[in-house]
This record gives sequence, C-alpha cells and structure tokens, in this order.
Amino acid sequence: MNDGTVRLILDSSAVLAFANESQAVGELIAEVTGEDTRFAIHFRIAVQAFTRVKGRQRQRLVEYLATRPQCALQAWPEDSKDWALWVAFYGRPDLAAARVDADRQGAYILTTEPDSYRVDGQVPDNVITLQEPGDL
Repeated sequence: MNDGTVRLILDSSAVLAFANESQAVGELIAEVTGEDTRFAIHFRIAVQAFTRVKGRQRQRLVEYLATRPQCALQAWPEDSKDWALWVAFYGRPDLAAARVDADRQGAYILTTEPDSYRVDGQVPDNVITLQEPGDL
C-alpha cells in the first residue's frame, strides 16, 4: 500500500479544519496518499484537537485516526532537545511538535497560520498555507 514515508504533517489548525470537513485538507490528504506516502499528526496535536471539538467532529477525527493506515500518529519523547528548543522559540508546544516531525521526516507542514512558523522573518519553505477554494 505505502512505503511508510510521511510527506505531510497536519498542525493543530489543519486538524481542526479537517474535523470541520475542510475540502482543501481532504484534497491534500488524497494527493499525498495517492503517491503511496502518508500524512501524520503528532499525538500532542491530536489530543489538543480532541479537546477543542465535540460531537460529529470528534467522531470524525477518532474514526479517521483509527481506521486509516495512511495516517501516522506520531509520538516521540517530549524530552527531546529539538522539541524543547522549538517550544522555547515558538512558545507553543503544538507548533514545536509539527516542526520537529516535519524536520525529522523531510515533510511539509499544513497550516492555516503560516506566520506562526516564522524564523528570522521568513516562513520556512516546507510550510504550506491551507486555503479553502473560496479563499483563493
């Protein structure tokens, strides 16, 4: 089915958009998984999303994470030095988790808040801004 390679990391904002049935997130996931690669969500981001959505949106997330082999639920020790440095830099553990996952796997980060990832005034090249069709 796929080689296990992760090409796309969904950050908190992208996971929430997915839970709210974002067409753009669904299309990017389909594109990535159609290339026999995977997308990933860090467990910290998944937990944060679960606490922010209810009812149908929460059920959608749980079902998708539990049933889709193309979705990798990432986990690594949070005492990792690179994670701690990005938490200190960004001030947000969820951004740090997405950044570390993307850096470790050479993947892209999907987000609605690209400016949150700025380093030295620049948004990194591996950050993709989520835009719904009506936003273009």
